[in-house]
Amino acid sequence: MGIQVVCEFLPREFKEKLVEIATLEDLAQAGYSQNSIYKIKEKKIISDEKCEKLVQVLGDRVKNVLVEALNEFATQLIKLGITVSSSPIDCSKINSKLDEILQLLKTNKKS
Repeated sequence: MGIQVVCEFLPREFKEKLVEIATLEDLAQAGYSQNSIYKIKEKKIISDEKCEKLVQVLGDRVKNVLVEALNEFATQLIKLGITVSSSPIDCSKINSKLDEILQLLKTNKKS
């Protein structure tokens, strides 16, 4: 069982961006049938499970979308007064962790 947490907390607008990035071939690799692919491209609605597979298929192409989503999430936490850490959010740490996650996704995709 691979990492299954990326899309669970990903807001719809960011899932839509993943669908926009994906080619028809990418969506097929993520498990969509030919009929479903065109509906997905049109409506831009995907389940968390298929989103996870799509993130694996897209690999490094999703990095900017995920970084943007993480930054938006951190901003919302700050607005709610929730402390993320004892120090201000360090975007380089977010990028570093995201690189680790993407590497794990690549490893899981190969196995």
